[in-house]
Amino acid sequence: MRFKTPSAVYGIIINENNQILLQKRLGGVFHGLYDVAISGHVEPFEKMTTALRREAKEEIGIHIEHKDLEFAILLHSYYDSVIYYNAYFKINNFIGEAVINEPNKTSELAYFDLENLPTNLIPDRRVAIEHYLKGEHFVEYGWF
Repeated sequence: MRFKTPSAVYGIIINENNQILLQKRLGGVFHGLYDVAISGHVEPFEKMTTALRREAKEEIGIHIEHKDLEFAILLHSYYDSVIYYNAYFKINNFIGEAVINEPNKTSELAYFDLENLPTNLIPDRRVAIEHYLKGEHFVEYGWF
């Protein structure tokens, strides 16, 4: 049998003031930490772009057209004895207003200056954002 790994998708939304939209997690392993505005697992037989568009609607109530997604960076990550493929996409346009759709999972949704990210940003999200801003599109993260 071949080795299988989980995949997750992340949406990067940057406004005209060079600020990134982040959500503050509520509960779970990331309680109290900031995350990118959209994040979630890819379901079996689901395309990454489909998963991201689904998560955007579920988490912050926005609709994204496929044409408005731009591949940003891939993190090949290792943490907690699990290997992940984490794909980040920049969202160039969306329909609707970003709101907290899952108040049991998110306590805040706010824009932050890219040059002054919160100290309590989930570490691998920080790595992805920083490398993306440097023009890099692939990072191996958390390997021993």
